[in-house]
Amino acid sequence: MDPYNPTVILGHVKCAAVECPLSLAHDRAFFGPGLDRAASTLVQAGLLSPHPQQPACLHYSGPKDNPAADLSLRMIDPNR
Repeated sequence: MDPYNPTVILGHVKCAAVECPLSLAHDRAFFGPGLDRAASTLVQAGLLSPHPQQPACLHYSGPKDNPAADLSLRMIDPNR
C-alpha cells in the first residue's frame, strides 16, 4: 500500500476500521503519515466514529455492511 496516496489510504482505513477499531497513535505505524488526514475525512463523511467501548478508537459506522466489496486490491481502475 502506498501511504502517500490519499485515495488508496481512504479505502484501506475504512475497511480496516470494520475489522478492528483504529487507534491513530498505534495504527500510524501501519498506515503511514496519511492516517490522520484519512481518518478525519472519513469521520466528516460519517463513515468512522468513536467506538462505543473504546472512545479513543475509531470504528466503521457507515451504511454498508462490507465496504471492502467496493475496494479492489488487484486493480486501480474500478470499471474493470
